[in-house]
Amino acid sequence: TLSVLIIAPDKPGRMLSLASRATTLKIPYFFDPGQNVPLFNEAELKMAVSGAKGLFLNEYELELLRQKIGFSQENFVREDKILIVTQGEKGSSIFTQIHSIPIPIVKPHTVKNPTGCGDAYRAGFLKGFVEGRDLETCGRMGALMAAYNVEHEGTQTHSFTHEEFTKRYQKSF
Repeated sequence: TLSVLIIAPDKPGRMLSLASRATTLKIPYFFDPGQNVPLFNEAELKMAVSGAKGLFLNEYELELLRQKIGFSQENFVREDKILIVTQGEKGSSIFTQIHSIPIPIVKPHTVKNPTGCGDAYRAGFLKGFVEGRDLETCGRMGALMAAYNVEHEGTQTHSFTHEEFTKRYQKSF
């Protein structure tokens, strides 16, 4: 398995400290600034983004990053990095230096609450990533996790077995 650090939304100072330490220690990390984008200044965001192996954003956060630091997805992925952009009901897209990979949603059995779908997607993606799976599979694992999340009230009330996940994955893709 691979080792990777995830820097998810938290107090901005803690997020920056983790990014700085990871860079110093040469630990690959994925950065997910989430709703904190407006709380960082330009230099802080540039530092955290430039050191990241991968970046998780939704469409709104991507636009904020473009406005705040002149973020260019082309320049980011040119450095052999991974950009993951979630797009709600339109699925997600994974961008690398070589590929643009569209990931469809997994149709939920029911829709109860979308809160936490981005976090669930990120968890599914990273599970696949640390297992060494290809990026399309990682994205699909994220999409399935998001579907499980939206089907339940609350952000951590869903559960399933490995076999259930595998069976639904195969049926969905």
